[in-house]
Amino acid sequence: DILINNAGILRDVSFQKMSQADWDLIYKVHVFGSYKCTAAAWGLMRDQGYGRIVMTASAAGIYGITGITAYLALTEIGRPQAGETVMVSTAAGAVGSIVGQIARRLGCHVVGLTGSDDKVQRCVAEFGYQAAWNYRKGLAREQLQALCPRGIDIYFDNTSGEISDAVWPLLNARARIVQCGTAAIASWDPLPQGPRHDREILTKRLTQQGFIIFDHVARFPQVMAQLAEWVKQGALKYGEDIVDGLDNAPAALAEIYRGENRGKKLVRL
Repeated sequence: DILINNAGILRDVSFQKMSQADWDLIYKVHVFGSYKCTAAAWGLMRDQGYGRIVMTASAAGIYGITGITAYLALTEIGRPQAGETVMVSTAAGAVGSIVGQIARRLGCHVVGLTGSDDKVQRCVAEFGYQAAWNYRKGLAREQLQALCPRGIDIYFDNTSGEISDAVWPLLNARARIVQCGTAAIASWDPLPQGPRHDREILTKRLTQQGFIIFDHVARFPQVMAQLAEWVKQGALKYGEDIVDGLDNAPAALAEIYRGENRGKKLVRL
């Protein structure tokens, strides 16, 4: 078993022999970013036994910031209804792969955009997408329309940039845009230039809202319990991409921005 903080830093520890100091470490470690989500995840697994049915690394993934973000951002901002079309960018990534599965479970038609043919296959074969597309092959309107012949009702945006610019013209009236990331933008100084969406927001009555997970701390236990139930049922799959050694952390982060990770990227100490 593995002891982890939410930033994706791991160290080996025996789950059966964990001391109070080990549990306390979850609340104190602060390496790359905030750790509150994993603290809550470990507390839930410790108190309710979920840690015995999954790898404890899942505290940094499916039961941590990744899974909770996917669930809350989709359901709170996207508000999916059965029969609607959901488009997800970085569809095979740690968050996107879970978003796709949840949307499919809620009765939506789910389409993904990802960065390789291998990930396209994973989206369809593993993560429940009805269709997926390798955006590196092009983002022409007719290519995306073939995937979404009825338009798009919810766009789960992890990238911003040119990918999103290609998606916006296909949004239906009253579509919801979940802004969960901006991975395609390398720098915001100077501000990147792109299409102005104001007219589309006005005429189509669109809703665009950003998601920050720590606005929703009170809901963590409820969401983790739901995710744990789906995992126990075999209804939710997730990936973990683990590398060893802190020296490899910069390269691991670079892989994320190149779209080369296969699931939640973690660094084991």
